[in-house]
Amino acid sequence: LDEKVDFKIRTTNSFMISPSTSILTIPSNNIPLYYLGLSLKPYNFDRVHPQYSKQETKLSFGGLSVGNALLNPNGIYSLNFLLDSKGSYNFKLKNAFSNKLELEFVNISSTKNSPQNNSQPDEVFNNFISEDNLNTRLGLVANFLRIDTSNFKYWNSGRISLGRSQKNKQGYYFLEQMNSFLLNENLTFNVNPKAYLTNLNSIFGLGLSINYSYNDFVDLIAETNIYENKNIYTNNTFGLRFFLNNYQSLDLYYSNAVGLFDISSMLNSNESNIGLKIN
Repeated sequence: LDEKVDFKIRTTNSFMISPSTSILTIPSNNIPLYYLGLSLKPYNFDRVHPQYSKQETKLSFGGLSVGNALLNPNGIYSLNFLLDSKGSYNFKLKNAFSNKLELEFVNISSTKNSPQNNSQPDEVFNNFISEDNLNTRLGLVANFLRIDTSNFKYWNSGRISLGRSQKNKQGYYFLEQMNSFLLNENLTFNVNPKAYLTNLNSIFGLGLSINYSYNDFVDLIAETNIYENKNIYTNNTFGLRFFLNNYQSLDLYYSNAVGLFDISSMLNSNESNIGLKIN
């Protein structure tokens, strides 16, 4: 990926990869195994540190329910705290391990006062949204492609999050493939396929968002998530982002999504809520 991060993909029929076992095949059957690994080299240095424009710096703060593909530069820590009018909250701590990889060390969330509706499968609601839920997760975001020309800018990144509910110890994978298009110096458009995956159920959706830079201190954010669960459902989020400086911002938003974090960002709620997010 870059000087500090390697992704490793391997297929083999050997029994593990140590010198003593790699010459053996799987005891039960001679079948191929697939391996995806991540190698982190913290003591290597990135050769190039990106010089972000004012708009790119603002985009690196991320989205609300739909993510941005632009990552923070190497070494930056970021802290996000979200609280809405129903009492739902999310606390997240991230670190830009390199210019192309961001690690989510802490991701703690809880959804409050959100009754089940037809858009929410029983498995999702009972395990992760019902009362007294507390979800703890880890994740990473990797930037795979950046196109930067005088007339066009595009970023492609992928995010994976995994964890479980502390209420019942059930877990799920959440995937988001982020595509950010900087259309002009003030307007950014995001197209993000999303997926919720467990061994019992899967939900696939699409997140769309527009980020408009009104001036140096205020951005307007409009987001829609579309997903299928027997029928087609949508939710919408509208936000105002106020920039205090290059490192801090404050978001005020109105949304009918269950929440703005992982699976809750794909589901719609019976009632709308307002919220505050501190970056």
